[in-house]
Amino acid sequence: MMMMNDDDDDDDDDEDEKINIAIQWLRSSRGGDEFGVQYRAETDAPTPVNLTCHCYFNLAGHSASRKELVKHTFQLNADRYLKVDQDFIPTREESVENTVFDLRQPTLLGDVIDSVNGGVAFDNYFCVSRSATDGIDWHARATLDDICLEMRSNQPGFQFYNNYYIDVDEGKEGCEYRRHSSFAFEAHNYPDAVNHPEFPNCVLRPGETYLNEITFKLYTL
Repeated sequence: MMMMNDDDDDDDDDEDEKINIAIQWLRSSRGGDEFGVQYRAETDAPTPVNLTCHCYFNLAGHSASRKELVKHTFQLNADRYLKVDQDFIPTREESVENTVFDLRQPTLLGDVIDSVNGGVAFDNYFCVSRSATDGIDWHARATLDDICLEMRSNQPGFQFYNNYYIDVDEGKEGCEYRRHSSFAFEAHNYPDAVNHPEFPNCVLRPGETYLNEITFKLYTL
């Protein structure tokens, strides 16, 4: 477990405001194929809190490139997403119906990647379907050949990101990491919620405990 503490000097008074954050990596009791991360936070003053895990995945291996990423099939248990402006700041919820953001059925990334966000590909927040979906206990799923990765959490949604901005010359084992070489499922509260009263509350108050539990399940079909 990792513990973090932040003391914030408030210019408006003589007291320090503190937020304590605990991060714990988990192995699920449901089986050795599950792993995850848990975030807890407490504060002594109202504080916007929205933490997440930003793990990158490519089911063909960390050295694989866009050529392999576009062979992945994605399915998201989300009937709404957050529309964004030109700077990718959320503006409002919208239905995924009849849009390129409708990934409720398995979708090959290569069929849509160049038509999403002007070629940036997916970098969007998806709202988990409010209605019960029979037989589904995950929020997002990626599949390549017979390998499958599922993500679930206790959050109202997640960011689906196709790694547009990465440019690493020497990563693990000397590999290069370039644009669209991996993806991320980042479970957290609605982004920019502090500026949208219609979004779920993101302000943590004294006496409350923030909790974000994210679980990944990796298995073969």
